Amino acid sequence: MVKISRNAPCICGSGKKYKKCCLPKEEENPGLVKLINRVKGSSLLEDTVIMDTPLPKKMSEIIIDFAQPLLDKANNDSAKETVISIAILVWNATLMPDEGMKKEIIKELCEGHKPLDGDDPLKFEVYTMEIVDFLWNRKMREFAAHKRLIADYQYEPSENGFHLNVGSVELSGAGDEK
Repeated sequence: MVKISRNAPCICGSGKKYKKCCLPKEEENPGLVKLINRVKGSSLLEDTVIMDTPLPKKMSEIIIDFAQPLLDKANNDSAKETVISIAILVWNATLMPDEGMKKEIIKELCEGHKPLDGDDPLKFEVYTMEIVDFLWNRKMREFAAHKRLIADYQYEPSENGFHLNVGSVELSGAGDEK
C-alpha cells in the first residue's frame, strides 16, 4: 500500500488536499476508503472521476430499502448477504439498455447458487425467476428515479445486523426506454 502525503492532492480527484478530504474519512472508516479505492481501480469506471458527492440519501440505504422485503425473510447473515448480492445484480441490470438482461441474471443466479441436495432444479429456477421478477418490478415501480450503477459494494455482518458500503456512479439516461 502506498503512503499518501497529507499535503498531496487527494486520491479521489476532488482537488482538495488529502488531509482535508479523504484522510479524515479513512481514519473514521478505513473499510469505506478501501472500497472507494477498489472502485476507482475497476475497469468498469475508466475515464470516470469519482467525487464524494452528497446525495439526499446514501446509496447503501437505498439498496437496503430496495432489498428490504427479501431481507425481512432472510434468517442469517449468509442469507442477507445473498439477498444484497442478488438485489444489486438486478438493480444494475435494470439500468442496462439490453432487454435480455433479465434472462442473463437468471442464468447467472442459477449457475452461481445451486439448489440444495434433493431440491428440484426446475423449481429452483422458477423460484429464482420469481425473485428476479419481484426485484425488477420493484425497481421500475418504486426506484425508477435512481439511475446509479453499483460499481462495487462491501457487506459486513455486525452485532446489530450488517453494514453496507456501496460505490456507485450516476448513469445519465440509463434504463429510460424500459
